[in-house]
Amino acid sequence: MISHFRVSPDQRTVSWKNAGREVALHFQYEVHAHHVHYLDEVLVQSDIRESGSNNLCLYQADGSGKACPAMPRLKQEVAGVYAVWFVQGKRYQTVVLHSSEFSPYDTACTFDLETHQFSAFHPTK
Repeated sequence: MISHFRVSPDQRTVSWKNAGREVALHFQYEVHAHHVHYLDEVLVQSDIRESGSNNLCLYQADGSGKACPAMPRLKQEVAGVYAVWFVQGKRYQTVVLHSSEFSPYDTACTFDLETHQFSAFHPTK
């Protein structure tokens, strides 16, 4: 079970304890990370310069990777995830994609934390 979850001040290390053992993920660039309490997993959105388009990943409590879903195929290229509007306790999270699909607006959609699927694409107006 995840405890002592933290993101370092420089936002390049995500760490926690699991079964008395320290787990740490290190990144070259800043990340945004959340402990998904109800799944006991960690959601990390990394920089596309480091991870490419598959920059949204879920990690299990032991630090092993669970899923880095491929970006959805839209009419316009999706270069990765730009932001996650994370709400604790919710299965469905709103994410903003690096895409000009709905230009001049940003492209948002729903991400299912359990099936790792993107759906309900819409402009952020």
